[in-house]
Amino acid sequence: MPQPANGPRRPSIAITPDVSTPTPEAPHAKYEVKSAYADAVTRAGGLPFILPYSEDHALLEAWLERVSGVLITGGAFDIPPEEYGEQPREGLGPVKRERTRFEREVLKLALERRLPVLGVCGGMQLLNVAL
Repeated sequence: MPQPANGPRRPSIAITPDVSTPTPEAPHAKYEVKSAYADAVTRAGGLPFILPYSEDHALLEAWLERVSGVLITGGAFDIPPEEYGEQPREGLGPVKRERTRFEREVLKLALERRLPVLGVCGGMQLLNVAL
């Protein structure tokens, strides 16, 4: 495979984002990734990109066929207790069920493909729950 003129091909790293909640002032949801995640991937020689949410299994597979690794990010939320066989308890913080479902499917597919996966903060917690 020919190499780009500017050097060796950089590994593509999929980064899972958070998604903003629409408000009257900002009626469209937005994918959000802390710049530190993309900056760290770039500094390490990778080519970061945001992996949009999808429930389409075939689409997730197609995206993951094109990457060299996955970064599952964290956030200010708890993993839903039912994901690890528990019931909600006092002190449970906010949960993001859609994000957790999406990231869990991404993790499953990445592991099936033997892709490297890095979990940061909540991403590491999800790895712990899933494995």
